[in-house]
Amino acid sequence: MTRSDKWLAVVVLAQALTTSLHAQPAYPAGPITIVVPMAAGGTSDMVARVLARSMQDSLKQPVIISNRAGATGLIGSKAVQRSKPDGYTLLFTGVSTLVTSAMLQNPVPFDAVKDFSPVARAVDYPLFIMTGSGNKARNLQQLVEEAKQKSGGLTQATPGVGSISHLACEAFSSAAGVSLRVIPYNSTRAAKQALLSNETDVGCMSEEGVAAFVADGRIRLIAALSPNRDAGSPNVPTAIEAGYPGLTASVWQGLFAPKGTPVEVINKLHHSLQSALRTTEMVEFARAQSLRIINEESAEAESGVRADQEKWARVIKEKNIVLKD
Repeated sequence: MTRSDKWLAVVVLAQALTTSLHAQPAYPAGPITIVVPMAAGGTSDMVARVLARSMQDSLKQPVIISNRAGATGLIGSKAVQRSKPDGYTLLFTGVSTLVTSAMLQNPVPFDAVKDFSPVARAVDYPLFIMTGSGNKARNLQQLVEEAKQKSGGLTQATPGVGSISHLACEAFSSAAGVSLRVIPYNSTRAAKQALLSNETDVGCMSEEGVAAFVADGRIRLIAALSPNRDAGSPNVPTAIEAGYPGLTASVWQGLFAPKGTPVEVINKLHHSLQSALRTTEMVEFARAQSLRIINEESAEAESGVRADQEKWARVIKEKNIVLKD
């Protein structure tokens, strides 16, 4: 083959590749599946469905919710992590599954930062340090004093070892220098019921489902674990105000893609998600569920996920928290 023939072959190949690239349909060219790694009917599932209805309008393609529950959300999450990074299989999940549950497994099934690209976190809700009416403490200082005086410390109701609720109270115990004896329950509802019946002393949970009991005094919100006072409970001081800087915890949920998903695809999904978060349906749903809508760029979400990963890893290591069979 002569030099001119070789040059011609290169030109023809380049033209063929260019034609092939131009022939690829713009994303999205088909249905998008959002995997929710929890059973239908939970908060994350309901949020995902509200968002999916709006996103399919802006993306002009069906957005399908697929519930793949099991192993505290790890089964569905792992399936998305292994899927093709093309934007057609996504994950809607929260910090408890993506960060804390994963870190407590041996071996660790995936890394929240290394194995996923965030589209954005969508919503979050604050946690409160709370007690039942049988507890005498009216503020965080009094609760700390009670914990120091009580033999063996206070009992902590938690919906599961390694949950954000559990780790948030462990962070509080370290910050305050007090002991908490963990009493695990099989659900958040059961853990809150234990506080309501004064079966346990303290918990670090959301106000969801107990607002009526807070109103009548049977559940007492001692401190908010948010950076600022919660708009829904403005009279409850933060732990920071009580003298514990850095003692914060919230439960967020967001949309993630497998690592390696093209930036232009992430950007298109991000624009669609942000539009969905601004719809009347989503705003009203968030208000009814006491959720805060998060408005952030994908890079901000990645920084937030990394910060939570580092924070909770320190708590897990310090407290030597392990999952037992």
